[in-house]
Amino acid sequence: MRTTQKEIETAFLRFCKRFDLKAATSWKDKGAYQLDHVACYGGWRIEKLLPSGGVSCPFGDRRYPAGTFAAMLRFAADAQYETQGIRFAAGASR
Repeated sequence: MRTTQKEIETAFLRFCKRFDLKAATSWKDKGAYQLDHVACYGGWRIEKLLPSGGVSCPFGDRRYPAGTFAAMLRFAADAQYETQGIRFAAGASR
C-alpha cells in the first residue's frame, strides 16, 4: 500500500508534538524542524532550520522511502508516549 505525503506530514506533526519540537511552517522558522523530500536521493528526512540560514540533520542525514519513514515516525512517537513517566518511576536513575 502506498504511503501518501499527507500521512507522512501527519506522522511528522505527531512526532514533533510528542517530543515537544516546533514544526516549521516556513523557512523563516529558525530552530524549527521540517520535512525534506528528494525522490532521486532516496526519499524523506528531517531537517532543523539553523539561524545561519542553513539546515542540520540532527536525526541523521540518511533518507528513507515513504512507508519506512512514516513507520519510523509513528514508532518513535508511540515509544515516547508509552514510556513517558515510566523512566524515573520506582527510584530509577537517569
